[in-house]
Parts: sequence; structure tokens; C-alpha cells
Amino acid sequence: MAAKIKILLVEDEAYSYMHVQNILEAEGYEVLAYPGKPFIDNYEDAVAVTQTDIPHIAILDIDLGKNKKDGIEIGQFIRDTYYSPVIFLSAHNNDENLRRSGMMRADGFVVKLGKPLELQQLKADIKRLLPLAEIADQIRKEGASFYVKELKGSKDTGMGFRRTRILWTELSFVRTTTMVKNSVVLYLSNGREFLYHKSLTECQAELPPHFLRFSGQEIINAKLFTSQGKSDWVYYIGDKRYEVSEAYRTQKTLAILKGLFL
Repeated sequence: MAAKIKILLVEDEAYSYMHVQNILEAEGYEVLAYPGKPFIDNYEDAVAVTQTDIPHIAILDIDLGKNKKDGIEIGQFIRDTYYSPVIFLSAHNNDENLRRSGMMRADGFVVKLGKPLELQQLKADIKRLLPLAEIADQIRKEGASFYVKELKGSKDTGMGFRRTRILWTELSFVRTTTMVKNSVVLYLSNGREFLYHKSLTECQAELPPHFLRFSGQEIINAKLFTSQGKSDWVYYIGDKRYEVSEAYRTQKTLAILKGLFL
């Protein structure tokens, strides 16, 4: 993996956090930071950081003091959303911690012994997991996990919201809906449709660059276009015509469209 490895470190003891951070940075890794805070010690901050920088590997203390959600719940979010390897730290290798970490298929479990924390096992685990981090990176390039509810036309299939992996090659359109406020529908090429509780703008931020905003109601997978019209802003999928509305005619959009038809 050529790019610098990004690590999400979550630990509620400042001394332990800084000690582990210093060791990781000395090894050449980038430890992700929450703006304005010296360290990450809770679920909410961990999730917020990953929405800007996706970690290649997560190193998570299980016991986070008085926080409502612990490190295992952060690990489950990381695994479900980004597929990244997860290593747990804990001063307690009790049956419950081992059971829960095993249930979510943790990639490593390091017992915190003494101060400073013995880090040889942790460093070895990180190196061991680099190939898995590379695989996760490739999976993210192919698609993503969305917390969605499957629809059948306009009718509920009976299933609730759940994490579902959607391949970029299968996602055709994202359109606003009047079914639920501040939501969109993801339309797949195989006919499946999913309700997603995000605005169109929020959804676009989660998609690769070739998913282009054509109007206030629609995002289109530009790789589906089969031909270009006479205008720089008109494209076709078979006989179906699509034109970028005035408000979304940017140089960035134009560059992406032209790049697809060079």
C-alpha cells in the first residue's frame, strides 16, 4: 500500500493515548485527529472523524469509561461501514470482552499490561493486517455500505433499515423522494430500490466523483452514458436524454463528463 497508513486510535486515558500515538507516528503511521481535541475518546467523535478520513486500521480501547458506547460498538461501525481491520485494546481480557470481540470478528486483541503499555504485539498486529487493510481499500473503491430500507416500487417489502453493500457499478440513479422528508431513493440497475435517510447533497458527498448532480432532484452515474449530445451538457443512456440543469453546470462536472468521452 503506497499511501500513508491512516489509523483511528480511540482511548479514554490521555497518557495511554499519547504514548500509543507517539509510537505509531514513529513507525510512520498517520494517527487521525479530531479538530480542536487532543485525543479521541468516544463513539461520536470517532464516527465524525471517519466521515472525513477513512482509517485503514482502527485501534480501539474497549472500556471507554462513562461513555454510553464502548470500543466494540465503534469497531462494529468501522467494520460495517468501511470494512477496515479492527484491533482492540483492553486491560480486561475477561470472557465478556473476548466473546463480544469474537462475535464481531476482531482482527486483533491486545491486553494492556503496565504503563507504559507494551506495544510489541500491537506493532506486529498492525503489520500483519496491512494486506487486509489493502483489501478493504479495494472493497471501498468497488462500493459502500449504506443503512437503507429496501423498497418494491412504492411499497414496503416488510424489511426494516439495515446495512446493505451497494456496488458503484450497480447504482444507476439517486433521486429525491416525497415518501419521507430529507430522504432519497437509490436505484440499482437490477431493479432494486432503497430508501436512504440523507439529503441529495449529503448523499453525493458519499459517492465517487463520476456520480454527478444533474438537477435539484437527481444524481446520475455518468459511467452509464452511452453517447453525448450536441451540447456539452446533454448526454444519453440509450435513447433516454439527460441534460445538466443550469445550477449544476460547473467546470468540475464538465471535466468529468469530457473525461468519460475522450
